[in-house]
Amino acid sequence: MQQKKIGEILIEKGALKPIELETALEIQAKDNSMLGKILVGEDYVRNFDLHKAIAERFGLEFVDLIKTAPDHELLKLENAADYFASEFVPFRQDENSITIAVTNINEKIKTWAASNYPNREVKFVITSPYDIRHVLQQRFSEHHDEEARLSLWKKHPIYSARRLFASYRPNIIVLALLSAFTLAFAYSQGFISIVLFMNFLFLSAVSFKLGVFLLGQGSEKELPGYDKEIPVYTILLPLYREMATLPKLINAIKKLDYPKAKLDVKFVVEADDHITINAIKNQAPPQYMEIIAVPFSLPRTKPKACNYALNFARGEFVTIYDAEDLPHPSQLKTVLAKFAASDAWLACVQARLNYYNYNDNILTRWFALEYATWFDSVMKGLERAKMPIPLGGTSNHVRTDVLKQIGGWDAFNVTEDADLGLRLAQEGYCTETVDSLTLEEAPNNLGLWIRQRTRWIKGFMQTYFVHMRDIRKLKRNIGLGGILSLQFLIGIPVVIYLTSPILLVASLVLATGEDPVVIFPQWLTLFCWFNFCYGVAAHIFMCLVASFKAIKPNGERLFKTRMIFSCLTYQFYALLYIVAAFRALYQLITDPHYWEKTTHGLAKTGT
Repeated sequence: MQQKKIGEILIEKGALKPIELETALEIQAKDNSMLGKILVGEDYVRNFDLHKAIAERFGLEFVDLIKTAPDHELLKLENAADYFASEFVPFRQDENSITIAVTNINEKIKTWAASNYPNREVKFVITSPYDIRHVLQQRFSEHHDEEARLSLWKKHPIYSARRLFASYRPNIIVLALLSAFTLAFAYSQGFISIVLFMNFLFLSAVSFKLGVFLLGQGSEKELPGYDKEIPVYTILLPLYREMATLPKLINAIKKLDYPKAKLDVKFVVEADDHITINAIKNQAPPQYMEIIAVPFSLPRTKPKACNYALNFARGEFVTIYDAEDLPHPSQLKTVLAKFAASDAWLACVQARLNYYNYNDNILTRWFALEYATWFDSVMKGLERAKMPIPLGGTSNHVRTDVLKQIGGWDAFNVTEDADLGLRLAQEGYCTETVDSLTLEEAPNNLGLWIRQRTRWIKGFMQTYFVHMRDIRKLKRNIGLGGILSLQFLIGIPVVIYLTSPILLVASLVLATGEDPVVIFPQWLTLFCWFNFCYGVAAHIFMCLVASFKAIKPNGERLFKTRMIFSCLTYQFYALLYIVAAFRALYQLITDPHYWEKTTHGLAKTGT
């Protein structure tokens, strides 16, 4: 008697409609995906019903591993990667046999079983992938949590922000003593030298950024279409107390132009964040989306949570979307085309970012201009100059094997994105950009903006100190251009924000009055005024160019107005950085790994 096919069994049981099977077979012919994955991905059948049908087809027992737990003593840590990759777990044993719970029987699992249990009879039972992952999360959660926190520290401690200042203490002491000595015994010339030096740094930083910005102008080379077999793609969605934006996020993922059978979407949620977990369940997302509950441990950061979820990633590529993100539907395929058109050293592709609520107020318009300047031009300039690219916090697409090989994200760095871009470069890989837009929600009040920017600046400080630990190694790995980009785009701007108000106040106190303590030479005063005017003009120019250039992939202008007033007043935006920089410095000293959350769902305007 001919064995029934899975589709026939499901139709007989009323779990699948004939028209759905017909559609699934058409998708299979086009995408070369497994039929069962398509049926589940398109939400035609429940995972539970599919695997009961698989069990019936093979004449095997179906087990619910949540109700009937396997013998945890059989699950060995050294085999965890195999369990995840092939979706199976040892289930039970007796003196002569071992029973393995699988989602499907294939030669790879049979070979593994014969190798690991050579003297026993191997039997199989069928279960669902959800049950397998549930068991593995429970069994190995403690190990995975430790790896999520300490993997980078164990593999490459020089790249970890866990103990940030240990190697810098002698340098800090020497610098403090030298500064105190200079100001105590040659305060006039010492103070003038400091002012001159800081103005030189300002001039250099602005000129470097302007140069990279100009290099980033020009049209992007058109990518050929992606015509290879579509790989599995993992999307991590780190969420913490996110309810307001959840429906919009799920809908954005559903709209992605990508075979649902090849999507591996993880809601990465803290295990004690019951509000978000319940909100996800209430939305009843498609079955290719699943919850990964991250156990509590410190540091409680986004990169640590993503590291934990990375253990469950099935995709050849992995990307992160934040709670409020609206990626362009074709982004994943566009990224694949970029990878296909490049060599094997391309490890990461960064998409463009900007804000759908830029028109909420003047603050969001400034923020949108900053993003347009950075993601539409500066990043492209860095790519063309073959310099390291500090990544954005979302829509960076990475080869999963490379990410695991270099230790994942740094759980102790609160701008894990910028750090990852530099670390990839240090490891010999390159990052490129792609002209695909993800829209986000900008903080639309000053308090939210200050808190978010505090975290970013603190993370820039962490990243700078980490990568400057071994300057010789840094130069060998990323060259002089890479060192300059680290200085002028990450390190020096923070120093300027922290020192400018101090030097300004000190200058007013010391250099004014009837008997000035310090007398500035006229040329230095002119140099200061030139720097001020040059910095304002350069940023107005970059904002104007960016505002005219910023368009959506369909050719529509991103900014509905040209925001000329926002460009002309952009210098006032820099004043806000000073407040955030001092908060960041305070947190770096008192609570370096604290993740200051940004509240979403407050946008007044949208796309």
